[in-house]
Amino acid sequence: MQASGLSAWQVDGNLELFDWIRHGATDSVTSTVRDLTADDPQTIEDWLSEMRAAFVGRPEDLPPSLV
Repeated sequence: MQASGLSAWQVDGNLELFDWIRHGATDSVTSTVRDLTADDPQTIEDWLSEMRAAFVGRPEDLPPSLV
């Protein structure tokens, strides 16, 4: 990570974060999405499928004025 330009403290922070995630710290499920949006949460796969166009480029039918 340091070879890519991160400082030592950033590397330490990333490693600590990844260790925290690996040990299950993000496994809890809350009702926050439903509470805030009144919609059921969706999987990351479903969200990525819906948002695919935003990640793969400009839609072909986009008017030139919006480019």
